[in-house]
Amino acid sequence: MTHADSLALPPNLTLSEFYQHATTTLQALLATSSPGSGESALVTCCANASSLLFGLFENHPQKWGTEPGKRVNWCGFYLLPTHLIPHHRTTDSPPTKLFLGPFHGRPACSFVPLTSRTPGVCASAFLSQTVQLVPNVHERPGHIACDAVTQSEIVLPVRDASGEVVGVLDLDCEAVEGFGEEDRIGLLGFVEAFERCVDWGPRV
Repeated sequence: MTHADSLALPPNLTLSEFYQHATTTLQALLATSSPGSGESALVTCCANASSLLFGLFENHPQKWGTEPGKRVNWCGFYLLPTHLIPHHRTTDSPPTKLFLGPFHGRPACSFVPLTSRTPGVCASAFLSQTVQLVPNVHERPGHIACDAVTQSEIVLPVRDASGEVVGVLDLDCEAVEGFGEEDRIGLLGFVEAFERCVDWGPRV
């Protein structure tokens, strides 16, 4: 299978089957042929994971597809600078920002503040270490609007091998209630598989 072929979807998948397929495909896509070579570096894995998810959402027209007002319009990562910027040393204790990592979609906010009085969705997921499922972003206090067409959002914390939260996976949709409980469960499995694929050793 070529890398681009990973976006192919079997027909008539249920939502649960869709996420099972996405997770299995992710594991095959991120499987390294040479441990320690950098293939499983965090940024490399984030790039392919966000591309894979974005493409699979586009290829699932029953729920999302490419139709304006329905599609997933952004999929990507915000990460601690210590895990994103080589040789970065921070005096932030606790950290004050997450920085934009690999993503697919329109240009986005370059960082997410973690110290706002009313945290945004990504900050809330990072600080609470829990999934944030937002059916309507316009009803969510603190929501940071990087794209006016976004109507709903789901954000999942990303943990390293020690269990420390080091960033988030953020997904935006142009439909109200674009994500629900089945998506939360399916994406949790996807993120857990992603975390196992990353080489959390010395950062490359």
